[in-house]
Amino acid sequence: MKSSAKPLLVLCALFSGLTAAPACTLWGVAGERADGGGTIIVKNRDWRPDHTQETKTVTPRAGNRYFGLYAVGGDEPGIKAGVNCKGLAVVTASASCLPLSVRKQQPGKKGVLAEILASHASVDALLEHRDLFEHARAGFFLIADRQKIALVEVALGGKFVVRTETNGVVTHTNGYQEEALRSSSLTDGASSTTRLARIRTLLSEARQPLDVALFKRLSADQHAGPDNSLWRTGEKSRTLATWLLALPRQAPPALYLKLANPGRPITETNLVFDAKFWGL
Repeated sequence: MKSSAKPLLVLCALFSGLTAAPACTLWGVAGERADGGGTIIVKNRDWRPDHTQETKTVTPRAGNRYFGLYAVGGDEPGIKAGVNCKGLAVVTASASCLPLSVRKQQPGKKGVLAEILASHASVDALLEHRDLFEHARAGFFLIADRQKIALVEVALGGKFVVRTETNGVVTHTNGYQEEALRSSSLTDGASSTTRLARIRTLLSEARQPLDVALFKRLSADQHAGPDNSLWRTGEKSRTLATWLLALPRQAPPALYLKLANPGRPITETNLVFDAKFWGL
């Protein structure tokens, strides 16, 4: 992986009860490691079951149309994953290694996921304007097009690290992986650490190349119990969605979306983002 870093030591402390903290598991593959080439990215979205989720297509006043997964209600509403009509996709994960009080009080910082989708057509185009992340709230972004995946870690104070992958695997949970953004004397929560180790193990043991069917199976893995598995079923925090998007080199992006809205049956949807979908 190529890396572009800005130095910062950020405190990611281990708090009691962090195993049940809202979180997410992100992973992806690019290039020859992906079946048929291109990229595949996944977000297992974990959060408190205090809201519902819905999808919608957005046509901004200026820029690209995009399709997004939105949280409705609860204490963190808004877009959580998306793909635009140019074939640029973004998913996020929270920096739950930081205290909630710190994450909620970030003066001058904002969510940038919708801005990324509306304003950029590719990973390279976005990275030409990477200063956008200086204004983003602390957290993690997995960004992909047909050619490349970018993993962006955003810390406090506008510090961030960008890594790109064109022929390999990317994994992330809820702690800072870059030494420039973390204190080596502190550790992440048990759930984040366990989920990261599990997805890395499963991907390393999987038959190559990696494909959508495999990623779908991995997203449902419950190996480590209700609070520490890739698909979590805990009471305080659980997996509410799987967003699995394939961006093949020679075909339109294709989404598998599994929603587990509280109090409702689980639904599974498949969408193809072709010209007809976008009305082009």
